[in-house]
Amino acid sequence: MDGGKRFSPQIVKVGGSLFDWELFRSRLSEWVSVQSAALCLVAGGGDAADAIRKLHTIHKLSEVDSHWLAIRAMTLHAHFLNRLLEWPVVSHWDRQSRVILDPFEFCLQDRQTDTPLPHTWQVTSDSIAAQVALTYGVELTLLKSIDLPKGISWQQAAESGFVDPAFPHFVEQGLSVHWVNLRKSGEP
Repeated sequence: MDGGKRFSPQIVKVGGSLFDWELFRSRLSEWVSVQSAALCLVAGGGDAADAIRKLHTIHKLSEVDSHWLAIRAMTLHAHFLNRLLEWPVVSHWDRQSRVILDPFEFCLQDRQTDTPLPHTWQVTSDSIAAQVALTYGVELTLLKSIDLPKGISWQQAAESGFVDPAFPHFVEQGLSVHWVNLRKSGEP
């Protein structure tokens, strides 16, 4: 659960809680610049997904419809990351380049697989990024705004709200996960 330098291709989930931080652009640029691996970024939903949750409650939208709207919010944030890093937003990754994944397109394709993601509030951008990592057979790094307490299991992390409730299922499938508190000064 460390945040060190990686040499193998990886999926990097960029937490939406970072987007309104004034140092976000420079810290993200610094972090990706020291990584030796090909990277595929998956943007979190952040405040936009929270707005969808509120609309879901107020207007009694179905959970499936609301989840798809939240995935569209992730795509909006993918294009935000594109403006910051000038990396392309793509539907497929070649495991050799540095790109930003369009999560809506990924989830549309994922529906056709043998083990598609459930479209409920139990699955957030953390689990979507985990599904992407398993699909591509690579490690996952979670860029977050906080430290993960030492010694905590992924089940405990889900129960404490550090990751979504579905996330431990992906780790049980053999997913290797690294945690980086991007707000922590001095961490590459």
